[in-house]
Amino acid sequence: MKKVLLALSLCIACLAEEAPRQFFANSKEWQGDYVFNTDNSKVIPLKSSFTAEFTDEALILKVDYRDADVARLKRFPKGKDGDWPACDSIEIFFSPKQNHRFFQLGIGVNGQRYDSRWLSGDKTTWTSEVIIDDGGWTATVTLPFSDPGLYTPQRGDIWGFNICRDVFPDTSSMYFSSWAHCGLNFHHPDKFGHLVFGTQEEAKAVWAEKLENEIAETETKLKSAGILDMFATKLNSIRNSGDRQALQDLRDETDMLAAIKLLK
Repeated sequence: MKKVLLALSLCIACLAEEAPRQFFANSKEWQGDYVFNTDNSKVIPLKSSFTAEFTDEALILKVDYRDADVARLKRFPKGKDGDWPACDSIEIFFSPKQNHRFFQLGIGVNGQRYDSRWLSGDKTTWTSEVIIDDGGWTATVTLPFSDPGLYTPQRGDIWGFNICRDVFPDTSSMYFSSWAHCGLNFHHPDKFGHLVFGTQEEAKAVWAEKLENEIAETETKLKSAGILDMFATKLNSIRNSGDRQALQDLRDETDMLAAIKLLK
């Protein structure tokens, strides 16, 4: 009985996990609400936002970080590319294939750049432009899809993604914040948000078509096994709800049946 209760509690905990934040590239929207890494329930006081668009060749990220202490931002000396910026900075994480592999970029308010791919000798061509204005600073980051670790996405594709803001008023009061709710450590790709290529309408249309094709494939498999009637109601429910996870769960169930010789 205790084992059953433990299993149920673990399932409930899984269901209660927070859904990843999503951003739709080319939506012309800006997202913000960066949270403290020490407390993901608290939004940082400095207004922070980003947007993204893409072409056939590159992803373009635009970042707008407001800060009234412009004089402080201008005091940071130019650092050496390849070293981590010891100043207010942007951290950007990408996991294009969502397979727990990721890389990290850093862009300082002083223009300094970091790329974790450089540590293994990869050559990259991405660029960044930083501008300090009267009320803070902005950055434009252009990432060619031809760079290592990237690929040219199709509409509806999803990359693991996170963007962070590091603030350095002084060494005793610096803090770190994140768009995705990752907790203390940003290096957790399973907690990244989702960067979706295309507007919400474009992506949903692609997802719906893919889901319908997958449902049709599943129906064909179940029909050939003579057990379509067992799962017809569930498949219709999935078709109506658009729940991809429910379809995957059903496929896992039928695979398990096949493994115990109930399906050929």
